[in-house]
Amino acid sequence: MKKSNLRIGKSIITTLVLSTSMMSLTGVTFAAQVTNDAPPSVTIQGVTWYQISTAAQLEYIDQNQGNYLNANIELMNNLDLTGFAWTPFGTPFSGTFNGQGYGVSGVTVDEPSSDYVGFFGTNSGTVENFHVNGSMIGHDEVGSLVGIQNGGTITDSYATGSVQGANFVGGLVGILRKQGTISDSYATGTVTSNKYAGGLVGLDVSSSIADSYATGSVTGSLYTGGLVGLVSMHQSGGSITNSYFDTTTSGQSQGVSNFPQSTITSELDTAMKTEATFSSWDFAKTWGISSAINHGYPYLLNDHSFNGGGLVGQMPEVPLAGVLPLLGLAGVGVFWLRRRQSVK
Repeated sequence: MKKSNLRIGKSIITTLVLSTSMMSLTGVTFAAQVTNDAPPSVTIQGVTWYQISTAAQLEYIDQNQGNYLNANIELMNNLDLTGFAWTPFGTPFSGTFNGQGYGVSGVTVDEPSSDYVGFFGTNSGTVENFHVNGSMIGHDEVGSLVGIQNGGTITDSYATGSVQGANFVGGLVGILRKQGTISDSYATGTVTSNKYAGGLVGLDVSSSIADSYATGSVTGSLYTGGLVGLVSMHQSGGSITNSYFDTTTSGQSQGVSNFPQSTITSELDTAMKTEATFSSWDFAKTWGISSAINHGYPYLLNDHSFNGGGLVGQMPEVPLAGVLPLLGLAGVGVFWLRRRQSVK
């Protein structure tokens, strides 16, 4: 290590010049410079993080998944995977993937005969502060972010782009189960499926969704909803509370069928754009509302693109051949979930 002093006026700035060899500084260990596309790592207080700065490094961990399935991974900037092949990551992934507010675009998976299709094929770990954009085509369990979420947590994340499959297809997650949780997250892409199609989640089995929403078109024949295609937790005593949908844009008279434990309020479009309608929601820390943002609907304060809408539905009696308009976007109603008053 070399040390030099720079004098500016009466101030002295001390500059530390680090060599490329392994060294430790205040509990932080820096790895030696790598010579291939393997991402470098940094160990902080005994925890190792792999830092992804290039598309080639991201492709490397995808091609060498066995070495990273339990790892802690973080993005250092936005990445574009256009032109790179992507195999859904995780069988399952059980570590932590922290986007640090960055995302990955240009992700393409075209595997119409394969299950577990998404940026993550199967996830039981933590995905946070991350967003993904691309095109996902699979058979069953297809989602832009995760094909099937087996437990674990998704928070402060979102997905855009198109998702297509035969069954269990969601704009964010294909199937959410095993007490998995989604919070402060959303999806805006189009969803096309035969059965179990949802703007956010295709099938929710005894799990938790809070402060999340979906927008965009959702097309399916059975068990189709703008937010969740089928909520099966009613079989184990689950509940939906403090939730709302827009009868004006959805054209529906009920938010979800065959689910007696739900408390879902139908409101006209004007009421859905009024803060007083959502009297139990936290508009200080979690939600915001403004006529200039999200077409006037409530939005998450941590959002960057302020889109919203969706409808939870188990509607085998009302097959959807197409979609209904939502403020110039294709969607099915508006449905919101309140933190700590969540689907469990």
